Amino acid sequence: MVLSCLLDEINGPTASLENARDFLFQKNLLKSSMSCPGCNAAMSLVPCSSSKSPDGLIWRCSPCKKYKNIRTDSVLSGQKIALKTFIQLLFCLSIKGLTGIAVSQMTGLSENTVSDWKIYLHTRLSDWLLANPSPLGPLPLLMSAEAA
Repeated sequence: MVLSCLLDEINGPTASLENARDFLFQKNLLKSSMSCPGCNAAMSLVPCSSSKSPDGLIWRCSPCKKYKNIRTDSVLSGQKIALKTFIQLLFCLSIKGLTGIAVSQMTGLSENTVSDWKIYLHTRLSDWLLANPSPLGPLPLLMSAEAA
């Protein structure tokens, strides 16, 4: 009962491919802009066939006609998981105490896939934190507490 109520919270972002894509752009999990690697011009998001990208959009450079997948340079780069399923997976993994079996049942992914994603996301987050160190907590507050 509680899990079904929690899953209702992600119905909006996962109601359609467009909603899932928009949600991932808004949360900066997909890049909101892209420069062409060939000519450095700004690329535009354009609709495409599912044979080119199952996500329905690609980044396209008008001057040199090159294109890139919208997953380029993101946590989803090179991954085949559907955008809607990825959002469901992230939501489920954020629920403390939810087992891999439960996540598997809720997302339709195998237990092995859920485990692989947990490891992959942990590794990506660790790499990001090492590359972007920041103090824990507001530094002025910590310093004033030590002075007191």
